[in-house]
Amino acid sequence: MELIEGRREKNRLQAGLDASKYIEYDIISKTTKTTEEISMAAVSAKYIIESILRVGCHGSKAVTDEDWHYLQALAVVLEETATIYYYIRYDIFPHALKISDLYEIEDIKGKEAFSHEEFYKTESKLKVDSAKQSYERRKEKAISEQPEGDRSAQPFPKNMQEVNIAFKNQYGFSLDNFGTVLHVLGCMDLSHEHYSPLSLVSEKILISKLKENIKEPPEESEIKKILEFASLRFGIYKPDEVLITSQLMRRKERLNLCPLIYLETGQYLYGNEMCLGASRIWLQAISSADLPYELPENSLIETALAKLHRYMDIELEKEAEVIATQVLGGNNVEARIDNFKRLSPSFPAKPDCGEIDLLAVNKSTKTIFVLDAKNRNRKIRPYDIGQELKKFFEGNKSYLSQLIKKEEFVKNNLKDILAHFSIQDDKEWKIYKAFVVSTNYPAAYYQGINIDFVLISKLADFLNNT
Repeated sequence: MELIEGRREKNRLQAGLDASKYIEYDIISKTTKTTEEISMAAVSAKYIIESILRVGCHGSKAVTDEDWHYLQALAVVLEETATIYYYIRYDIFPHALKISDLYEIEDIKGKEAFSHEEFYKTESKLKVDSAKQSYERRKEKAISEQPEGDRSAQPFPKNMQEVNIAFKNQYGFSLDNFGTVLHVLGCMDLSHEHYSPLSLVSEKILISKLKENIKEPPEESEIKKILEFASLRFGIYKPDEVLITSQLMRRKERLNLCPLIYLETGQYLYGNEMCLGASRIWLQAISSADLPYELPENSLIETALAKLHRYMDIELEKEAEVIATQVLGGNNVEARIDNFKRLSPSFPAKPDCGEIDLLAVNKSTKTIFVLDAKNRNRKIRPYDIGQELKKFFEGNKSYLSQLIKKEEFVKNNLKDILAHFSIQDDKEWKIYKAFVVSTNYPAAYYQGINIDFVLISKLADFLNNT
């Protein structure tokens, strides 16, 4: 797993380097292919390791390369079969198996609910763009010869402090200290000569090294709780438990989130890249007001995250307003329209269409934009994808149905709305509706429905060129 995660990081750095200079091959295509290979290797390796933790190590035979590859192949087949089952169950990707007279099995695929190919192509492009920005920042830092400073993670922004406190109250350690410990574990070189690239360290020595490498280290008792929280151990899964990735993603107890393994000898076994990867997963999820596993809705952490999510909803709406104002001018933009009498005294204060997040006009192209900002947490389990598609598209209360109502209100009251923007000519105007989003959703590639999902980073281009 450590070598696989090292390859993943190398792929990310290479993508940033390639994107920063002219090359003759397709970076996106190459990155997509390599990412798929790494993901498949990682999923199978994690499945094997988690299975070992479930049943224990009772054999005496050494595992050869051939044995390992055979186990990986079995793990891949199990994972793919489970994924197909859940895709069928949640109406995402119909499959059928055709068995011939010679007992040959053919997998027949139906029409997928959303285009996986286009979704992952965009995912790769976003990853390449992010890697390029990261490379440029590192390059600028190297040129300016700025010192690296200590290995502690950066302090949390103020809007996350409530989540930070909730972690302290619920688990006995703060989120920023948790992130710092994982980050520093990923940076320290404690690799064992017999287990390289892994580290095998006693709890006492590991705590001592962490305190040496963190500028303002947590109390020893807090570090112990963090290490226990971020660890897996033998027997953590029940003997009869089925370990399927889509099910494990509901739980904290998986290698992505808990990269250390605690042994009965009192030692911790871990790898640097695994710790850095876990740190990124935790912080990326929580900074998006999400949690990478399930907790009761009324838990302290879920309550704090709900408040953070609402704050981020409003921030997305505000950012969209700022961009629209910069592109089209303040006189051509109205945001967060809750009372419609501000558009016209003849309008009802609160029509059935509900609040419009952003209403803007491009006078040059004679276009009116009716935009709805959506900051829904994105998860990639088949069940969650199915729920996302239903929320966006199914029923009278879906996001799309609500957006269509807003579009129809504008269409039915076009003359009054144009007058609000001091426009007298009401002929040949186009009305575009779209969702403004902060992340790449599978719903954006839903088959059969033509609706734009505009990333906030692409909103200016959309307003100028649509």
